[in-house]
Amino acid sequence: MYCNSRAFLGLLTIVLLCLLFVILHNFSPSGVKRSDVIVATPISQGGWVERSDRYHHKIQEHCHNLGISTHWDFKLNFVLPRRMIKKPSIRLFYGCNPKTGSSSFKKFLFKIDGVVDPHNVHLQNNGHYEEVQNLSYNEFKDSIRVVFVRNPLTRLISAFRDKQLKFERYLTPGIDYPESAEPFDVFRIFLAKIMFTGRYSEDVHLQPQWLQLQLCAFPYNLVADYEHSKEYIRLIQIKTNTQNITYPVSSEGANATGSSDDITTSWLEILSEDVIRAIESIYELDFYILGYTRWGDEGFPHIKSFKL
Repeated sequence: MYCNSRAFLGLLTIVLLCLLFVILHNFSPSGVKRSDVIVATPISQGGWVERSDRYHHKIQEHCHNLGISTHWDFKLNFVLPRRMIKKPSIRLFYGCNPKTGSSSFKKFLFKIDGVVDPHNVHLQNNGHYEEVQNLSYNEFKDSIRVVFVRNPLTRLISAFRDKQLKFERYLTPGIDYPESAEPFDVFRIFLAKIMFTGRYSEDVHLQPQWLQLQLCAFPYNLVADYEHSKEYIRLIQIKTNTQNITYPVSSEGANATGSSDDITTSWLEILSEDVIRAIESIYELDFYILGYTRWGDEGFPHIKSFKL
């Protein structure tokens, strides 16, 4: 009888441990059932997909370290990016991030429909892509959900040279400049009047990426760094069967208004170390969450904070 009791207690212990394992496995620390949580997974096999997947999981880890939720639950706390568009014909969702090749990407969506030279790719309701206002799990579960990110410093200088110098001071409405001001002088005034007064938060070209893209709260399954955009564009075309379409050339590669690594260096070299660090402090969370190198780091402007 005693032996039978011990055997029964042992069996009961094993059953209880198994139940505990199931409970812990199916529920997150926040109490959200894991089966309700969408986990970012690779969209195919291959080195660049695996790289993107590792990168995305590292971003999640950094968000978690900051106490920012990374649980994606459509019923409870799902958050859309500032702007997202979709192309239902290829089951693709794209988080719009200015100055990371977004104009070229939209032209690509036009070209899928046979429009070779669109007049304005940014017009909403143009029929070649749709604005995402709400969504469902069934709509997203088999889709490609892509976003491109970029080093905050090169993105800032690209925005300034394109939107400020090319488009007649688009970024600084209401601010007067001396008529004789040279581009570098305008840059210093722009930093003083816009970046260091908080007005950068008013413009999507200058806002921190992690927040407007909701990188901690949205279930992307392809997070691509702009510095390797050619490889990721090739991957997207393979996954969407659009290899026959010539991808549009980025304006940054076609003319001098953009910001190559050399151009970035030439603009940062005119600034003092204190000014550069002040700019970096504005984008502190971008640098940490995205893992980008800072000015003066080895490998700038690429991702170097962790191995991919």
